[in-house]
Amino acid sequence: MAQRRDPAKRDKRSKDLDQARALIDALLAHVRFAIEETLVDARGKGRAGWAEPIARSLDEIGTQICVPNSF
Repeated sequence: MAQRRDPAKRDKRSKDLDQARALIDALLAHVRFAIEETLVDARGKGRAGWAEPIARSLDEIGTQICVPNSF
């Protein structure tokens, strides 16, 4: 969502990124496979529509998730 927000709504965008960071951190700590499978699925839906916005958001929150090639 953060990548699709109107730049004028900076507070909401910041909140989106904070929530994403908290959720990703929790998933990585407790059920890493869930976030990895979700990323593979989302990235597979298209580069411009999903993969690039996901990469930009992960970059903004300072998170890198290396996903195995297959499950």
